[in-house]
Amino acid sequence: MLLSLLARAGETGRTLSELESFVGKSLGGKLIVPQVRQALDWLRASARFLVFEGEDGRVVPTSLGLAAARSTLPLSFAAGFLQKSVSGRDLTALESRIFGRH
Repeated sequence: MLLSLLARAGETGRTLSELESFVGKSLGGKLIVPQVRQALDWLRASARFLVFEGEDGRVVPTSLGLAAARSTLPLSFAAGFLQKSVSGRDLTALESRIFGRH
């Protein structure tokens, strides 16, 4: 759910509070809001690198995250593909160059 929200937000991304606000307004969202940070940490982990958090606190999907959000692949499978093909640090450097993130 979070990755698809971030994919729709594009390069502007969303902050944690924006994500929590959106989820809180969803059906049953009040029960899920406390888990948003944990889910975001899972997506952001270097082993998966499906999202990137900028210095301004805005979270945007990586190119792998966008591909995973648009496909029907389970996120753990998409993240596993990253581990087999490229190191997370290499992808971080590439994303930083492409998007001008440091």
